[in-house]
Amino acid sequence: MFSICLLLCLFAQSSAPEARAAGTITTLVDGLVLDDPAEYSSEAEYVNASLAKIIDYLDLDDCPDWLKVLLVHDFICEFIAYDIGYRTADLYEVLISGRGVCNDYAELTFRLLSELDVNCRYVSCLEMKHAWNVVEVQGKWYNMDVTWDDSYF
Repeated sequence: MFSICLLLCLFAQSSAPEARAAGTITTLVDGLVLDDPAEYSSEAEYVNASLAKIIDYLDLDDCPDWLKVLLVHDFICEFIAYDIGYRTADLYEVLISGRGVCNDYAELTFRLLSELDVNCRYVSCLEMKHAWNVVEVQGKWYNMDVTWDDSYF
């Protein structure tokens, strides 16, 4: 069942934050507006606050791990647009711009799933110049490559 759900995610639409409006970052993710980074004293504080806001938005407290994985996967496919200029960013830049490359997709996946108490690992390969995740669902580990599942890419 989990494999079928992940296959369905191939058709998710991607998007990026659209514009700044009244001191906020309006995303194309329906109903999600992130705060203005200028309201925070550090990039780390902004990242943590934004991750908390995303987790609240997703509202996955009572969901089983497989559903958390699926919905975080779909959210990231919708939130990040692949940066075809291959500019590596940090999570702060990704949250502001909505653009990133494979390591950004994998890092956001890792951070969100870790906050949701799902076993997740960040994997990278220098030879492949690529990054992805492995996640544990119902006692089994699965490779999950949100970058390749993003329809924008």
